[in-house]
Amino acid sequence: MRIIGHKQEQGARGKMEAIDIILIAAGIYVFAGVSIKFDFFWNRGRILRARNIIGDRNTVIMYVIIGIVLLGVGIWGGFFRA
Repeated sequence: MRIIGHKQEQGARGKMEAIDIILIAAGIYVFAGVSIKFDFFWNRGRILRARNIIGDRNTVIMYVIIGIVLLGVGIWGGFFRA
């Protein structure tokens, strides 16, 4: 908190920025893609390569972890950043 003249300016706590919303949306997209396995998501190049190299199960685990990280960073940035 800074004091400017007679006003106090609050920090970014509790204020969602565009990047936070994008990260949360990307996390939801990744979760939906690996749980529902949409054709446009599950059969695109990057995921197909991962599926061929490490298998379907490990690809799902990897993308769930990526989704958790995206959601975590987006939620942390939107609600808990000081």
